Amino acid sequence: MNNFYGQYPETGITADMRQVFIYASPKDAHMLPQFAKEICDPKTETKYLVKWIAPKKEIDEEDLRITLLLSQVMIVFVTPTLLSDIRENGLPLAIQIMQEERRPYFPVATFQELLETYWQLDKPIYGTAETTLNLNRN
Repeated sequence: MNNFYGQYPETGITADMRQVFIYASPKDAHMLPQFAKEICDPKTETKYLVKWIAPKKEIDEEDLRITLLLSQVMIVFVTPTLLSDIRENGLPLAIQIMQEERRPYFPVATFQELLETYWQLDKPIYGTAETTLNLNRN
């Protein structure tokens, strides 16, 4: 079984693109295409292929592990829903894999308070970041 991944851009993918993985609560997955577009701002000179896992009930752990290892970094999109998920179920599999493999990941959020709460639930390996992305929430 392989996971289904969303990605941006959908076309024009070249071998020189760096891969970035975004993790969000499955309930927030609808916001990830807009978030990916923000990451791929054409003003930057680096070309990125941004991937995320589409929500489904079962996740193929080995497939996810390979995808994460091919990524230069994972961004954790912190929302109230993700914080609730972590409180109820512990750290998501993607974060656990990044910790086991000692791979870089960092949280981003639209509000500092969300990051402060996240830091209490997880200790990211590499730094922190805050963003003020205004995502289309339709």
